[in-house]
Amino acid sequence: MTELGWVALGLAALAIVLVLLRSRIRARAERLNSEVVRTGATLERTLQGRAVAAIDIARSGQLDPASSVILADIAMRCLENIFNGGSGEYDESPAELRDRALAESELSRGLRIIVPQVAEAAGHDPELRRLLTRLERRWQRANMARTMHNERVAQALRLRNSVPGRLAGISTPVPVTFDMDDAMPPAAPAPR
Repeated sequence: MTELGWVALGLAALAIVLVLLRSRIRARAERLNSEVVRTGATLERTLQGRAVAAIDIARSGQLDPASSVILADIAMRCLENIFNGGSGEYDESPAELRDRALAESELSRGLRIIVPQVAEAAGHDPELRRLLTRLERRWQRANMARTMHNERVAQALRLRNSVPGRLAGISTPVPVTFDMDDAMPPAAPAPR
């Protein structure tokens, strides 16, 4: 084979490797996008569950009327702001995402104030203890779901912003992290 033949063969091999690499990067981007959609839907369900548990506590009759109305109002705003009905699409504007995160953060702050008071007042009331336990579990699940979602978004953004990712021309929607205040209240003391 001539020198020109070897060069042509080398270029053909390089082109094949680049096409395979590009297709592999795009496939990885698609998988990450699917994971972002899946974790976003999970986050959606867990935030919805937390809001419903907060409404149950507001309606329990154990709060003073003002606290009950405020907590129920905040939780209802969270339910009204459900992003995309769990579709996982990225058609929500940044302002809508910010509003949702603010509503969820406001619910967290309200619960951090109200839950310790309710836990103290609960005493040996098994129904109220059950409601508080359910809220705590749903809150923990929401924390984990948000962490997992934001990790998948970060992975997708890293791939998208890498040199190979930019060269591959990734066409998946640009994911966005969901940042909110989700710190839980300090653990309530056990009833005596």
